[in-house]
Amino acid sequence: MTFTCLEVGQPCPPIIKNIERYRRFSGAKLEVHDNGNYLLLVFLDGMTNKEVEALRSSKITFKTIEERETGFLLTLVGISSRLQFEIIFDPTLYKGARGQIAALEKSNLITLVGIDTRNMNVRALRVITPPKRLRTKWLSSWNSMINMKDCSRLYVQWINSLYRYTLDELWNMAAYEGKGGE
Repeated sequence: MTFTCLEVGQPCPPIIKNIERYRRFSGAKLEVHDNGNYLLLVFLDGMTNKEVEALRSSKITFKTIEERETGFLLTLVGISSRLQFEIIFDPTLYKGARGQIAALEKSNLITLVGIDTRNMNVRALRVITPPKRLRTKWLSSWNSMINMKDCSRLYVQWINSLYRYTLDELWNMAAYEGKGGE
């Protein structure tokens, strides 16, 4: 197992493939490592001090939109009243997805990494626990997805169907799953 040191004020190391493609990007991405660690990467172009403070200390609300027939999930994350993100996650894109999902059953931590994409520096680090109800939904959904034929194509189709809504509309439609740390 290798460890990567993340340090506030320093350039973000290559914790995900092709991290440079996120330069000047704003959004969020969930990464799952084979040891069961969750990384919630929050990318903001020209991150302000208020945004840094929100990432470091504000309550984090999690919501989901679920496609009942397939079990597909879209996770929404709200950090303070100013920052909302959608998290698209397809476990079938990972080699050894079954092993990673099994490892996730033992993990209850998310490392939030705030990255200013103007200079690719880490501006905020924080560890939270995801709500138990959210973890249960994630694991159920991801187990279904890795056993589904043609999952990636179907998941992308479903996600694309949601783009007719604004992020605020999705937030209002979504089911509340809890706050980080509950």
